[in-house]
Amino acid sequence: MSRPYVTAIVVAHDGARRLGETLRALVNQSRSPDRVGDVDNGSKDGSADLLAQALATAT
Repeated sequence: MSRPYVTAIVVAHDGARRLGETLRALVNQSRSPDRVGDVDNGSKDGSADLLAQALATAT
């Protein structure tokens, strides 16, 4: 039997205040995702940069 393939997509819009908590929860899951994608919907609070930095170090 093959192992399930897990993909996580993180979507943010001006969520920098809570994004750290979300990303920590993603990293601390018992089953790590095989791939992580991110989408920023025009944030003006630095969310896009936080996503890029966090996910670059996770890969």
